[in-house]
Amino acid sequence: MHAYRPHVGTMFIKGSSAVDVLHSGADLSRRVVLKELPPASFREWLNIRKGMDIPVHSMEEVISRPFDMTEMYMELHALWTEYMERGGALYPESGFYDALENSIRKVILEDLSALREISVKYETDAYRLLYLVAKSAPFEVNYSSIAKELGVSKNMAIRLVEDLSKAGLLYTLQPCGSVRKEPKIYLTVPLRMFFAKKGFSIHLGALREEFFVNHVRWISQPCYLKGKRGEKTADFKVGDWIIEVGGEKKRRYQRPDYIAVDGLLTGNGRIPLFLFGLIY
Repeated sequence: MHAYRPHVGTMFIKGSSAVDVLHSGADLSRRVVLKELPPASFREWLNIRKGMDIPVHSMEEVISRPFDMTEMYMELHALWTEYMERGGALYPESGFYDALENSIRKVILEDLSALREISVKYETDAYRLLYLVAKSAPFEVNYSSIAKELGVSKNMAIRLVEDLSKAGLLYTLQPCGSVRKEPKIYLTVPLRMFFAKKGFSIHLGALREEFFVNHVRWISQPCYLKGKRGEKTADFKVGDWIIEVGGEKKRRYQRPDYIAVDGLLTGNGRIPLFLFGLIY
């Protein structure tokens, strides 16, 4: 009698098939292990686009050795802005935004059809939702504001956010220890700069938070902190760490454990933000 040996292999699935597989994940849970391939990290982008050879550094290393790592990688800080414009999605630099726009439209028109029937209004609303998130500051976008802006019901707003999250264009960050509060909504690839070409200024605070969240979420499950009205609260909890994200002059009013800052300053709990781009 021959023992049964299961066939083991790796399969890459993209587009509407990937959305359909994720939607039907429960049916496959005993037969396959689903792993989502994240957008290219800052480290991966540097290695691929700039020909570097930077190894992965753990969150613990970034948090415990910010001075040493800043000394080691100081020259990378100047490339952070370029990554936020054309990183994550590894399209050719020539025609990058044309390729990105084609991908967005394909996701909305074709990939989301695995979840529901796509109408002209649904396509328009999905595109407008991405635009709304791209031009907004953190916390400005919630289900109620989306419903009002798009002229849809709150249930439809929730559905649009969920669909675009399953398709990999949005990420919803849940509040710490509470299911009543709405999630914070972030873009997953450099769509802010894409939509900025339509005529609005980028909110730098949102861009910083997006970079931070879109890196740490692949290592640990972050959540956002929100205090009572008028209470100053730090931005995020990642594992046991409370982390505030801000500009170079950010102070410790919220009393976080660490501040992820845009710049090269360390000391007094400051960690240069770009270093979090090296954790995967």
